[in-house]
Amino acid sequence: MAFPSTMAMDSLFETYIPGFSIASKIFASVFHIDLSNYVQYLIGTAAIFVAAKYVIEAAGSIIWYYLASTVDVDMDDEAYSYIVYWLSQQRFSNNTANFTVTSRADLDRSHNYDSDSEKDDDDVYDSDIGSDEDFDTYWKRTNRGGKTKRLNYAPSQGNHYFRYAGRFIKLERTKQRSNSWAALDHMAISCFGRDTAFLKGLLDDAQQAFLKRDGDRTIIYRAARGSEGQDVIWSRCMARHPRPMSTVMLDKNQKENFLNDLKEYLHPFSKRWYSNRGIPYRRGYLFSGPPGCGKTSLCFAAAGELGLKIYIVDLNSRNLTEEGLASLFSSLPTRCMVLLEDIDTAGLITNKRAAEINDNNAPASVAVSPESLVKGGKSRKSSSNEQPRPGVSLSGLLNTIDGIASSEGRILIMTTNHMENLDPALLRPGRVDMTVHFEYAATNTIQDLYRAIYTKVDGDIKYSTSKRFQNGSTKPSTQAQTKSITQSNNFSPEEIDSFAQDFASRIPAGKYTPAEIQGYLLRHKHSPRGALDGVEEWMKNFNHESSRSDATRRIKSTIRKSSEEEEKEEVDNDDDDDDDDEDEDDDDYSGSDEH
Repeated sequence: MAFPSTMAMDSLFETYIPGFSIASKIFASVFHIDLSNYVQYLIGTAAIFVAAKYVIEAAGSIIWYYLASTVDVDMDDEAYSYIVYWLSQQRFSNNTANFTVTSRADLDRSHNYDSDSEKDDDDVYDSDIGSDEDFDTYWKRTNRGGKTKRLNYAPSQGNHYFRYAGRFIKLERTKQRSNSWAALDHMAISCFGRDTAFLKGLLDDAQQAFLKRDGDRTIIYRAARGSEGQDVIWSRCMARHPRPMSTVMLDKNQKENFLNDLKEYLHPFSKRWYSNRGIPYRRGYLFSGPPGCGKTSLCFAAAGELGLKIYIVDLNSRNLTEEGLASLFSSLPTRCMVLLEDIDTAGLITNKRAAEINDNNAPASVAVSPESLVKGGKSRKSSSNEQPRPGVSLSGLLNTIDGIASSEGRILIMTTNHMENLDPALLRPGRVDMTVHFEYAATNTIQDLYRAIYTKVDGDIKYSTSKRFQNGSTKPSTQAQTKSITQSNNFSPEEIDSFAQDFASRIPAGKYTPAEIQGYLLRHKHSPRGALDGVEEWMKNFNHESSRSDATRRIKSTIRKSSEEEEKEEVDNDDDDDDDDEDEDDDDYSGSDEH
């Protein structure tokens, strides 16, 4: 049997291994080695390594599947934030060769948190300013304007191995494609042993570390666009320090009644009491009053007082549908606050309006904006040409609030600036169990506002102030004059109380909102006497601006009414033309019968 020549073997190897002939010549001339004699050994060794790799991977998969326990966490779940934050605090995250870095607190989340959710270091900066140092010098020295956030590190995509509590842990992070525009991060944590108690303990540690970072802050969620075909989901957006109830400028009896009603509802015996009597365990409140009177502030302060999370829904959102709203309410925790702000401007469809839309071949579940409700005639004519957007109807909202499938245990708070514009069906008992009315600032409210701004509070940083600020001046001055501004004052509580009474006597009760008065006081937050002396000038300027705004609104209202009348006439003319056409058709039909 004849074997192929060396030249033929080199040609064969060159076909499957490009560059083999050149390498063979180099080895032959330099080392006097014929590579063609060792190729079979090299191929055999490579085949063994490839086979061993597949065997080891398959064996490892079998071992991890049958001898280890695994927990999977998707990016859309809040538990993902727990784990990523916990990983960023572990030592191995700083030692791994492949890691992710970000200045956001949540790492790889599409919805980053508010800066309030991070640890505060304001006290360090507040105590760092000297008594004889002006602001510009302090700002340049501390470089606070260019302050950067602390970087957070976490393992990147791939497999990572580490030890925790004496156990060997495997972490696998992958990207999974979805129907959305971006891939979703998926995380799997495994450890040897079929008992899942260790992994559950690890998850509990991660959750506790995350909650410890929040402390006593009030957590706020908003409805956001989901992924993987989901309509909308709850997304954490902010963590804020709680607001004391004493800072909400509302009648003391109203605040106490509201807070006591909340506590009575949240009492552990109340749920059983509701259940025994066949009453749905739900509670609804309506905050009614002009803008700037503290409706949202009362909700936030009550949530902080009771340690509840706040879930905010924007009924005007283009991403929100009736199915999405029902899904949001069904995923609420048992004890939380749901806030629907400015319910009167949500553009909810009433039955009458839905009938008009049906007449124009539009679906009844279309959400109508306030502008379209104002310009009804134009909306009717253009609705047949424009594609209606999905939204929430009044009946859909009512079914979500107290329908047979609605959630229980939550506290619903709705705010409105014009209670008279709400549909009576929304206000019936069972949907609104208590109404809190907010009014313009009364005399006692004005006094409380003044005391709240200028009364010394524990935690205020005391340092010197210039005479210019004590006199309430806000005019520019030289650097020698602009010494540091104080956050306290030298007036006694008795003097502050006297100033408060004098201040309230100069402002007519029931004319200004608490927010407007507070805005003025904040301009003089370091000068109680300056605020007292300048209040008449502020009211004069404010009334002048308000008069101009009212005149502008009246002009716009007149123009809007005239346009509405013109559109109404056009609609009436169109209806008359349609009636005439129908009469002609009837005459033609009658004539045909006679023939």
